[in-house]
Amino acid sequence: MKIDEIEGRLRQLVSQLAPKLTETDLATIEDFMSVGQWGSAFTTLCAQLDDSQVALPPAIYYEIAAVGSFIGIEDTAWKSLVVKA
Repeated sequence: MKIDEIEGRLRQLVSQLAPKLTETDLATIEDFMSVGQWGSAFTTLCAQLDDSQVALPPAIYYEIAAVGSFIGIEDTAWKSLVVKA
């Protein structure tokens, strides 16, 4: 995966999950992305999803895991996220 692909996939995740996040959370994530801090944006996204106990569809969870793995984030960032049964 290339950086531009990561950016696109991360932005797509944020777009899909935007209804589940607060405006403040979205602004913080966008601020990180606007300066290329993909890891910070990703970990903030995961932390807010975890804090809110958002139930994720399996496909979104697997995309989060794929993006996080590529960025080099430890899987603890997403392992505790709730996945819909």
